[in-house]
Amino acid sequence: MIIPLLLLVAATLQTPECPAVPGLEPLLVSGNVLLLGEMHGTEQSPRFVAAVACQGLRKGLPVTVGLELPRGQEPAAVAYLASEGTAKDREALLATDFWTRSYQDGRTSQAMLGLIEELRRLSRAGLPVRIRWIDIDAPDPERDRRMAERLAEAVAERPADLFVVLAGNYHTRQAKGAPWNKEFSPMGLHLTQLAPKARVISLDSSYTDGETWACLQTEAAPDGECKVWPMKGKGKPEGPFPRVVLGSGLDANGYSGVYEVGPLS
Repeated sequence: MIIPLLLLVAATLQTPECPAVPGLEPLLVSGNVLLLGEMHGTEQSPRFVAAVACQGLRKGLPVTVGLELPRGQEPAAVAYLASEGTAKDREALLATDFWTRSYQDGRTSQAMLGLIEELRRLSRAGLPVRIRWIDIDAPDPERDRRMAERLAEAVAERPADLFVVLAGNYHTRQAKGAPWNKEFSPMGLHLTQLAPKARVISLDSSYTDGETWACLQTEAAPDGECKVWPMKGKGKPEGPFPRVVLGSGLDANGYSGVYEVGPLS
């Protein structure tokens, strides 16, 4: 009876309980790179990433989660994934420079910590999930190319993984141009050139009215005023949420569709 019991335990580890995400199933394919654009500072986008990663693992895929956080501080997160998740373990993760800096733009939040904690839980259950911090450690005019290079390296290391990457919604586009620079080349576009064999799929966030923590430029604060800002919705108000809605191809902004999350908070 020992061998069947071990098999039962192994099967249980490989089938985690995950939130449902209608429309996601066609994207859960080995080698896919899902670039998920977000407005920094919401609960919904990190929660969506956790759900996608969980669904990928449930399907039996190894998963790499990429986050727009400084790569030099990745070792602390890798250590946290392997830890028991105690208060001391969390303190070690949150003591790094990026989490304690004075300029808080929404990328270091309780929601992001919750995402990392969920990945730790899945990892400790024996499931094949890893993380990669893809942002640069110092200002660089080629920031988007550097992030794409980091991702391309990760894809080359584990080409069979499902990649789930959360970054600001201008970085994740696959089309050139931005309001501040018509020649701007985003990370997503660079990645298609640096990892031509990968299937890169960019989804923008879609939401109804709500609020987000962000650092937005104002006349009084040209470097950005960091606080809770109201957000005007740009998605359908009817659920279920979350869900994925794909288009017929890349739109003008370089997106293949959207992930709808409902009201922002």
